[in-house]
Amino acid sequence: MHVLEIWPPTRYVRPFAGVGFLGAFTTFSTWMVDTDRLLGHGHYAVAAFNVFGSLFAGLAATVLGLAIGRTALARRVRLAARHGRARRYGWWVR
Repeated sequence: MHVLEIWPPTRYVRPFAGVGFLGAFTTFSTWMVDTDRLLGHGHYAVAAFNVFGSLFAGLAATVLGLAIGRTALARRVRLAARHGRARRYGWWVR
């Protein structure tokens, strides 16, 4: 696992990775069962909205989260530089 190579070894890394994977797996399977049931009952438009609406909402939440995180980090870097405590951050800070 890539996470285990990056983070220092602690007793919480493996459970965190396991819960994250299993949580995503069960969420995906529930989403697909709901979609399958909608299709089975002939609700094709609602099933399509369920799939594409969920994908769009997930992508929108990801973009929003990245924007907020980058803005907060850039603000932190500017404030640190203003007070003479500049640290070097990664390429993602503009």
